[in-house]
Amino acid sequence: MRAQLFVFASAFATLALTGCAADVGQEDGTEEDVVGESDALSASGNTGYFIVTRPDLYRKCASPFCGGVFVKRVNQAKTRCADGSLSAECYVAFYDFAPTGLSTTEADDFKSLFTASQGVVRATMRSTTVGGTKLGKLRVTEAWRGASGIKPGSDFFRTADNGIRCVRAPCPSFTAFKLNDTDSHNLIRVDTSGVAASPADQAAASSALSTKQGILAAGSIALPKCLPGSNCGPFFTAEEFYLRVEHKAAPVVKICGGLLGAQCGKGEY
Repeated sequence: MRAQLFVFASAFATLALTGCAADVGQEDGTEEDVVGESDALSASGNTGYFIVTRPDLYRKCASPFCGGVFVKRVNQAKTRCADGSLSAECYVAFYDFAPTGLSTTEADDFKSLFTASQGVVRATMRSTTVGGTKLGKLRVTEAWRGASGIKPGSDFFRTADNGIRCVRAPCPSFTAFKLNDTDSHNLIRVDTSGVAASPADQAAASSALSTKQGILAAGSIALPKCLPGSNCGPFFTAEEFYLRVEHKAAPVVKICGGLLGAQCGKGEY
């Protein structure tokens, strides 16, 4: 009887330890693009953008099968998932930030924002295998952080300078490109004043809007009926805007004089 109890207790302990494992899976090395993902990303500079819909907090299973995030393509009702299915949202267990050029620390900092629905990425959905199960992996090529940290409910656009210059106002010198779509509108202005962003981020957005890359923004386009000769035309009002996150090289510290023997320049010590 005592021997039977010992065997039962040992088996129960083994099951308990197996069920409570915190992380039982690593990538097996089998990774591939989800059908159509690479083609979609190369088709246009305004495709392949994702947001996090929610973190995976409540499902009860071991990592990486649970504990990641659910994502979707912005402005799209359905997203192609790692298993090839179309769904309102897709589970992602892994990221690859190498194409962004961000350092590990920079990528980790951004990932915290992205997981909290405070960022947008341009990426391809890839399928990676763990223990025979296909899981989602985002291969990120662009990272964009939100200026105010809200989770917007508007459509997402890229707003940028289009190179149009006019002798007199109004001048449609900006274009709003709807992300993951082919729709676009020329605009006379992009209004970010309603976004609760820092003065530094507002200044950065204003500067970026004068470039072809521009900014990402969630908001709406107004198409007013204008009287002839009036300073009136289509404009964009941002609910939230996003600034590109790029690698920042550490400053180079120059040491001169002393035992090193390097000659100091004028004003250097």
